[in-house]
Amino acid sequence: MQLSPNIADIFLLITTAQCFFLTVFILHKYGKPFANKILSAILFLYAAIFLNLFLWEMQAYADFPLFGLVLSGNAFFVPPLHYLYTLFLTRSSIKFKYQMLFHLVPFILYQTIIMFSFLMFSDFFSGKEAIISGGETPFFALIINWAITLQGIAYSILSIRLISNYSKKIKNLFSSIDKIKLGWLRNITIMYSAALVVFFIEVSLVSSNYEISGQFDFSSLIAAVYVYIIGYMGIFKSEIFSNPAFTNQIDNFSLEDIESEPQTKKYSKSGLSPEKANEYLEKLLKMVEDEKIYCDSELTLGKLSAKIDISAHNLSEIINTKLNQNFFDFVNYYRVEKVKKDLADTHKKNLTLLAIALEAGFNSKSAFNLIFKKQTGLTPSEYKNQISLSSVIS
Repeated sequence: MQLSPNIADIFLLITTAQCFFLTVFILHKYGKPFANKILSAILFLYAAIFLNLFLWEMQAYADFPLFGLVLSGNAFFVPPLHYLYTLFLTRSSIKFKYQMLFHLVPFILYQTIIMFSFLMFSDFFSGKEAIISGGETPFFALIINWAITLQGIAYSILSIRLISNYSKKIKNLFSSIDKIKLGWLRNITIMYSAALVVFFIEVSLVSSNYEISGQFDFSSLIAAVYVYIIGYMGIFKSEIFSNPAFTNQIDNFSLEDIESEPQTKKYSKSGLSPEKANEYLEKLLKMVEDEKIYCDSELTLGKLSAKIDISAHNLSEIINTKLNQNFFDFVNYYRVEKVKKDLADTHKKNLTLLAIALEAGFNSKSAFNLIFKKQTGLTPSEYKNQISLSSVIS
């Protein structure tokens, strides 16, 4: 048994400890939402995976190879759990169903094959001895690694699709999405996908007898960074776990009514006549321009529909079909126009850009900069300088 771990091995141990710490920390402090319980399970599994990699590196399974192979199956647990974590965050009203346990079929199948092969086939022992001694990787191990990779990539695609659909939905419901857009979840999923791609490359190189890392050090490093990012999110952005801002708000709407479908299909049963739609549109535009309701940074589709005395579904239909916009773009168009007007107002020249943005209804500097540049092609500062230059020339 190797008793002198290198720097990579020590890093694996530190990451293992970090995973165990985060598991307990999130469960203890932020464990109420079911999604956070899934996150804790993911972190616990990564702790087990990293510890297992360390023990393989130390050749600790020389006398108990079956134990190491069984623990290696934890890798089949992570992709479906990451998908379920995404599912429970993006669809806050969903409940756990026993059918979700079918996601564990690959893990159960792996354990069954390992146990059966280990007990029934003598040539399996030569394969596992090769693994333990660090020799040429046997074919069965390559098949397992490829299966882990393909499963992970498939679930990553499903997770990214959920996040993409969620992003489209919230733009039909909210005028400010900074706190609920789940960009951090998208980034974590991309990080996880990157680890899988690197792992796939390593497996392919191993199959060609060209090893760039003994125990998949590169993919393990990316996975470790993934864990540390979750750690940062859990400790320094605790509102994500303790009070998900999107949960209660989204539950008040029927997201299925506002799916990204062709307009004719989406609103085929709305019962809103063209005449009535035009009447409500006129009422909407008048209210927006006269009352400047877009200055409310917490304006939602539901709040606006209540003011107009129309259902949220029908209001969404009017904005989508009559104006070819979603609710988010509709409201923020008026906010940007107000900022442009205020920047040209000499009575407000002493106000900062942020003060003007907040007055117009934006709730953060980053959101303001992003939306303003998207609509005008210029940053707020560039636009302000352009106005100043024009006034000097004139």
